[in-house]
Amino acid sequence: MIDGDIKSRVGEIVMFTADDEEDEGKESLKIFHQALGGEIVELKGHGHYTLGDMGTEEFPELLEVIVK
Repeated sequence: MIDGDIKSRVGEIVMFTADDEEDEGKESLKIFHQALGGEIVELKGHGHYTLGDMGTEEFPELLEVIVK
């Protein structure tokens, strides 16, 4: 179950996905976005946002959202 009250406790919701995310991940994103709204950022070639898929510990796109 998704806590719909999250929207009232945060200033902004940003969800990251990748063009090569697996189908289950894409479906989860749809469910969370329907429940919470917010912005979706789709990046190219990041897979499931793990070190194995991304090949790096760096995630500058996330850092940019956090510090803005």
